[in-house]
Amino acid sequence: GTNITINIYISILYNKKKYITFFSRIVDYKRPDLILKLAQIYNDREFIIMGGVSKSNKDFAENLKLVIQQKKLHNVKIIFNPSNLEVQNILSESFIYLFPAKNEHFGITTVEAIICNCLPFVHNSGGQKEIVKNNILRFDDENFEIKFDYLLKLEEHKLFQLLEELKGTLNLFSENS
Repeated sequence: GTNITINIYISILYNKKKYITFFSRIVDYKRPDLILKLAQIYNDREFIIMGGVSKSNKDFAENLKLVIQQKKLHNVKIIFNPSNLEVQNILSESFIYLFPAKNEHFGITTVEAIICNCLPFVHNSGGQKEIVKNNILRFDDENFEIKFDYLLKLEEHKLFQLLEELKGTLNLFSENS
């Protein structure tokens, strides 16, 4: 059966997926520095920070790049102003999409990540809660690292289940619009 086929598909899917990705404007209140915190703990994993950088946030973004170099975080890649194709390619190779910003409105980047079969791990606030209903995929600052670790240790079939739930939620949104 189908179940075996699905499981093989998931294995291929998740073996191909290697990145833990932050994708948003690279500004301080979006808190991309939380990726650095994880990168120090999980130095066997690859992390990507990508997003829009304009004149107004160039200093912050450049400083972040500097911190990555100073801390010798060779497992972190930072990409300023990625093209749409780059975004799609990276998200489809990402295992977890990290959204650490607090009290943000409905996030279209979270939706993009889900469409690319990427699990969102979002701050437990704002519009993110509408999209990401499952508590496993939401964190508060005090349980950020514990919940991230739990997510990394989940079995593949559970990850697939979470993804299916998320896609179900997206379908509800598209039916309502």
